[in-house]
Amino acid sequence: MAYRCKLAFLYCCKYLGLFGVARLLTRRELRVLCYHGFSFRDEHAFRPKLFMRPETFARRMALLAARGHQVLPLGEALDRLDRGTLPDAAVAITVDDGWYGFLRFGAPELARRNFPATVYLTTYYAEKQAPIFKVLVEYLFWSSTAATLDLDGLADGLGGQVDLADPAARGRARDAVIECGDERLDARARTALAHALAGRLGLDPAPIAGLRMFELTTLDEAKQYARYGIDVQLHTHTHRISADDRAAAEAEVMKNRALLSAVTDAPIVHFCYPSGLHHPRQYEWLRALGIVSATTTVAGLHYPGEERMAVARLIDGEDVTDIEFEAELAGLGPLLRRTRRAVADAG
Repeated sequence: MAYRCKLAFLYCCKYLGLFGVARLLTRRELRVLCYHGFSFRDEHAFRPKLFMRPETFARRMALLAARGHQVLPLGEALDRLDRGTLPDAAVAITVDDGWYGFLRFGAPELARRNFPATVYLTTYYAEKQAPIFKVLVEYLFWSSTAATLDLDGLADGLGGQVDLADPAARGRARDAVIECGDERLDARARTALAHALAGRLGLDPAPIAGLRMFELTTLDEAKQYARYGIDVQLHTHTHRISADDRAAAEAEVMKNRALLSAVTDAPIVHFCYPSGLHHPRQYEWLRALGIVSATTTVAGLHYPGEERMAVARLIDGEDVTDIEFEAELAGLGPLLRRTRRAVADAG
């Protein structure tokens, strides 16, 4: 009920002209959109914030064009924001991780509209040319309709019969498989484990592997992004960055950059925090590595003069309705959140 009321409120705001007012009030602020993977089959139902249907993405890009938002490369947009020359309600498009589905579906749509974008490519699985094990295992457990699972002999450290009708037992089994793969196996063995698990869950792994549903672009494939007008930038090597160990954090970024240097001739100076997790102490570490911007998953617009190592974004997903997306793009969503914070702080 509350969600339906929210949507009704947004429609009322739109038809009362408040979207236009919000756009006017926030016209000097940069809208940085965030996307992730694209759905080949039903991944958007499994993880709607992580996977989007290609037709939904095409509809979003059509809305950008229809509303007259100028889409700029991220670096140019940030520089013009600080110089005061940013076009009104300008947009930069960012895509996290480098999923194969983005190259297959998203990149051609962007090129069709001549929209530049930045893809943040994490390189471990791109280099190994293997599916992302954790997400694949979670999908297998989500999609299986099997009543039980026999873990005996699946891998060292796994065993027992699992009642999959019990959500808690199902979750424990899923987590045990993920832990086993992450701690005991290399990328090739993890993939073999996932395929064996699929069989025991009554699923055929061949279509999943054939479509590359849970794979990233390989480093060779990532060279294709340039022809679509897409800039390849930093997202760490193993999709993690320490907030406590500077040397470990720097190693993650430097390994990522070293591999990406074979992908692009452009300066590799923009960074995206894995899972959006960040701490202010990391800002100076990143600057020392020559990084000029770092994006987060904090919802909002980026204002002139704000910290470049903590760029807010508008996180889109299959679970975001068109009216919600339009409200965020207009600036109404960020304005409402800003107002709520001000009221809470005053109270």
